[in-house]
Amino acid sequence: MLGRGLLGIALAFAAYAAVAAPASTRRDAAGGGWTIARPELFESARRAVVAVLVCVAGAAGLLWYAFFTRDFSIAYVALNTSRSAAPWYTFSALWAGMAGSLLLWCLILSVYTAVFATRRRAELVRLQPWAIAVLGGAQAFFLAITVGLANPFARVSVIPADGRGLNPLLHSPGMVIHPPMLYTGLIGLIVPFAIAMSALVTRQSRDWVRATRTWVLIPWLALGTGLVLGGAWAYTELGWGGYWGWDPVENAALMPWLAATALLHSAQVEERRGMLRTWNVFLVTSAAVLATFGTFLTRSGLLSSVHTFSESPVGRWFFVFLGVQAMVGVGVLVWRLPDLRTRAALDSAVSKEAAFLANNLVFCAGVLLVLWGTLLPLVTQAFFGSQLAVGPPFFNRVMTPVGAALLVLASVGTVVSWRRASVRRTLARLAPSAAAATAAAVAAFAAKRSASFAGMIWVAALLATTSVVEIARATRARSRLTHLPALRALAGLFPRNPRRYGGYLVHLGVAVVVIGMAGSFFRTQTEVSVRPGERFRFAGYTFAYRRLEQFGAPDKDVNLAIVDLYRGRTRVGVLRPQLNFHRNWDQPQSEIAIRTSPAADVYVVLAAIDPSRGNASVFRLHDNPLVAWIWIGALVAVAGGLTALLAGRRRPRAPGEQRPARTEIPVAEPV
Repeated sequence: MLGRGLLGIALAFAAYAAVAAPASTRRDAAGGGWTIARPELFESARRAVVAVLVCVAGAAGLLWYAFFTRDFSIAYVALNTSRSAAPWYTFSALWAGMAGSLLLWCLILSVYTAVFATRRRAELVRLQPWAIAVLGGAQAFFLAITVGLANPFARVSVIPADGRGLNPLLHSPGMVIHPPMLYTGLIGLIVPFAIAMSALVTRQSRDWVRATRTWVLIPWLALGTGLVLGGAWAYTELGWGGYWGWDPVENAALMPWLAATALLHSAQVEERRGMLRTWNVFLVTSAAVLATFGTFLTRSGLLSSVHTFSESPVGRWFFVFLGVQAMVGVGVLVWRLPDLRTRAALDSAVSKEAAFLANNLVFCAGVLLVLWGTLLPLVTQAFFGSQLAVGPPFFNRVMTPVGAALLVLASVGTVVSWRRASVRRTLARLAPSAAAATAAAVAAFAAKRSASFAGMIWVAALLATTSVVEIARATRARSRLTHLPALRALAGLFPRNPRRYGGYLVHLGVAVVVIGMAGSFFRTQTEVSVRPGERFRFAGYTFAYRRLEQFGAPDKDVNLAIVDLYRGRTRVGVLRPQLNFHRNWDQPQSEIAIRTSPAADVYVVLAAIDPSRGNASVFRLHDNPLVAWIWIGALVAVAGGLTALLAGRRRPRAPGEQRPARTEIPVAEPV
């Protein structure tokens, strides 16, 4: 069929690009590096990469066309959509199953590879040939899996009159944006890995960190956004009242994000001081390998999760790819280790680079702890014959001090100077923030009488106020220098140094997220059984169960409860939780009703209905303090990340340095 044929052609182009791009280079005997000796061959490799994107996009377009035309002769379409599906769920059905999600993976990887390969800035052109070899090899692997083992265009022998439709748990707006955003983050981490491998092979390791700045920041931002969207999806759809459950696949997405965050910090040390060069190659390799590891967990069937696909032979091939990727990364690192040595050293334990180094060590400790907790069931199964799993209490206990240490180090790193700082000056700059944080913690303890809650408020307030104070200090200095009003000075601050002040916004957003998470100390819940017309009280509200509406939809039977919410005698809202029965799946599914406020969320789940007792309904109710601040903080952090992206376009230049030119391919001189 045409779709599978396009994927086969894309596979051939990817394999060609992976071979042709490095074959166009040769070793420079004089300089010890590599130059492009056959530019026409390199250009053909670039065109092959673009052809891969065209073919994969064409295949994805054909599958989308099959979904929207309800072509149930394709097994994947019949399993993941139905005639009654809304357009946005028809669109997102592409990645609802194993085969389609791999096709989406190929599409996103093809976009990254094509964009990277067609960039013509001098600092990237020198690194492209061997980077394309890595990216083309990855494309060839994923395309081979899609064509051979997970064909999304496989036909059925008997065409059904209607499809099965999406899994009820996927009936959420999060289905449209969360998986693509998460994939964009996970897949994107292979680009800086490819650049690093190319830099080491061609002995240009002094330039790769600067060249990868944007290529790390984009997947880091996408992956972080995907994690937050996943938490919002879990909160609004699964009905358990939480947003993060330390699920194995949640952990698998968190680990590469932590590694990438460490890389973003340590890369600044290499750019500024020439230190941590070996460490940064290790981090970029770890981030890419952990991203592949998450894909392996999702598709291997080794661990049980709401996010995983069923067990399939695809998993073992992902394990092979994971091993090859890790061996290539570590092997090239060891091979070129002498090139990464530097005379730069830490001048003082009180310096920004020391704070970033400590920050990196804590990030890596967090990755190892999450990895251990995630793999423990597999380890115990292998050695003892039964799985011993650890739950949220373990992760909360070990990761809380890790998170607190990271926030404190981020606060110190914000105010301390490069190279060598005065302890007295550093403490003086930190003092106003520490005083404000202490006041906030004292108020929090007085309100709730919880030392843990007060401690979380202290570290979060310390980071938040440090970020705000530094932005205010810079605004005041700029206002005095330019004689501009404060607001205009503030507006001009971010374009002048988007990397620094975007980072401060990210820190501020993270601090607000932690404040929102601190509210989980005081979550309460209850369960009540009431008939229509009855009232009950919870969390300072009165709930009046007005009526139960029951009706049929094309694919489900709907039970809709109408509940009026009162604060005293004033009605403050109407809640409409649902309990639906999806006929095609023979499965009930709840639609949650949430009333959000800055102080707390009222969270209502219609859990069961008893027709024999006059439609008496069982409601599960949660009072979730401060949850809204998690989403507010996430928005601030995303805004900071987008601001920092401008730094990739506005790199500060040294005195006398010319703006990097858009160059043609550097061609080797004839011998």
